[in-house]
Amino acid sequence: MANGPTGRLNPQRQGLNSALKDKLPPLNLVGGLPTVALDYSPMWDLNLGFWTKKAISKGYRARVIDEFQLLSLVAGGHITGPNGKRFGSTGIVVNCPIVARLL
Repeated sequence: MANGPTGRLNPQRQGLNSALKDKLPPLNLVGGLPTVALDYSPMWDLNLGFWTKKAISKGYRARVIDEFQLLSLVAGGHITGPNGKRFGSTGIVVNCPIVARLL
């Protein structure tokens, strides 16, 4: 999420704001991993999510750890695309193959 939680020591930190403010690598969400997902591709379609003000005010903003959790939060109206638009592709494709798994 672009506006995920921040704080260098916050275990819930995630996203673009955290990477910039905390000066730490971003904790992104990856849908498939090589050797695990048969549909894995190093070409990623960037989907940028934003927690809604309502979700933040209710304390829902936390680290999202998998694709299905994210899609559930989107369906519940807690995460949208940029400027409150529908969540989905930004039209940006990233070529970023995973070269090592840390799991």
